[in-house]
Amino acid sequence: MVEYAKDAAGREGIALAHVDRKSGDRTEWIFDPTTYACLGSRAVQVERAYGITPGTVINRTAVLERTVVDAEKQRPGGQGTHARTPRRWSRRRRLHRRGRAGAY
Repeated sequence: MVEYAKDAAGREGIALAHVDRKSGDRTEWIFDPTTYACLGSRAVQVERAYGITPGTVINRTAVLERTVVDAEKQRPGGQGTHARTPRRWSRRRRLHRRGRAGAY
């Protein structure tokens, strides 16, 4: 656990970390310290490898928005490869709610 981490948007949080011994980097998943909502992630080089010095931040992300859509690959606002008008419940959803997701 990392007690102090910042996402790409500069928000501070706590993080769970995993060190990849092969590449020498540590991936951190950053969470809000009070709500535990995922804020983003970052990767930090912890061992010299591939000419990268330890302490170098090699990747950062920030989750700025969350939403729910009705179909795979659908984007908010009806954009995407499977964009369609939302229905109340599809057959797949009804079966999933009943615990029979593989039954369709």
